[in-house]
Amino acid sequence: MELFAILAVAVTPDGRQVITGHLDHGIRIWDLEQKMMQKHMHWELVNSVTVTPDGKKVLSGSEDNSIKVWDLESGHVRHINGHTEGVKTLAVTPDSSKIVSGAGDWRIKLWNLESGKLISIFKGHRGSVNSVAVTPDGKKIISGSEDKTIRIWDLESGKKLQILKGHFDQVNTVRVTSDGQKIISAVGNKIQIWDFESSKLLHTIDESTEVTSLALIPNSQLVISGSMKPAIKVWDLVTYNLQDTFEPKTCVDAVAVTPDGRKIIYGAWGEVTFQIWNYLND
Repeated sequence: MELFAILAVAVTPDGRQVITGHLDHGIRIWDLEQKMMQKHMHWELVNSVTVTPDGKKVLSGSEDNSIKVWDLESGHVRHINGHTEGVKTLAVTPDSSKIVSGAGDWRIKLWNLESGKLISIFKGHRGSVNSVAVTPDGKKIISGSEDKTIRIWDLESGKKLQILKGHFDQVNTVRVTSDGQKIISAVGNKIQIWDFESSKLLHTIDESTEVTSLALIPNSQLVISGSMKPAIKVWDLVTYNLQDTFEPKTCVDAVAVTPDGRKIIYGAWGEVTFQIWNYLND
């Protein structure tokens, strides 16, 4: 059953399709009724999937060291190579023009999405880059690493602007709120909330087991966490209180949310397709 584990999940901007990345090396596109529409393969397991903000392309990063760019309209797939270890994480700039990738080779790379050409390399982490995010204004990159740090970079110049230290374990996931004011990180069994401007730690939320993934509910101050327990939880980023909990059958590796904030999409071990929690964000 573990062959069917879903390791990454994303939702298209129109909320009509779900993209999943799998342990069996596959990338799949589904409708919300869980009908598979298209499938492509990497040579190794798929760590990351994302969709461009304009909804035109799907990107995937794999342990085969490559990035695939998949045109949703034409079906054409392009390969981008340049990392020397598995690609762990991907993000796209708000204008859908650039790709940010992080990998096991300790590097963050910036690519032109249309041409696939490398623009710049960001060096400084001393371990695998597990997660990257781009700020809503498209000017900065946030990265979380196996080296127990979060780093903030200037996207255009490549300059390292800040290092957020104090993590007790590797940083699994980083997210930035839609207003650009907070960074949310998952470290071991903790969720940490940071003030972006001052780089100060605002609060730490303790969970009972390792937090594997995070997603932000649009137009809200709510964050979703997936964990090994298994559990999916919704937390308030203002009060830091737990708002809701859902318990799937197996541990959760990836979470995403539809643009209207009403459905939480998750991938889990032993599941052939993604699952849906009909969460009403009223």
